[in-house]
Amino acid sequence: MKMRKSEDIAFGRVIRELRLARGLTQQQLGNAVSMSYQQIQKYETGANRVAISTLFGLANCLGMTPSDLLLKVEHQLNGTVGE
Repeated sequence: MKMRKSEDIAFGRVIRELRLARGLTQQQLGNAVSMSYQQIQKYETGANRVAISTLFGLANCLGMTPSDLLLKVEHQLNGTVGE
């Protein structure tokens, strides 16, 4: 069994939060970045790590820059609220 890292879990929580805030299903987000909803689900649960190219695609589809997305992940890890 693979161990999930806190960074992967935090990234997944942020992706899920942003996806839901935009009213997207996992299928819709997956289609937008050319992957299956199962892969989105694995990212959201922290089961799989995200490649840098995927991070850029997800950020774009979720209406933010990759750096802003990573900042949200950092806030999630630190338990702080981002802007």
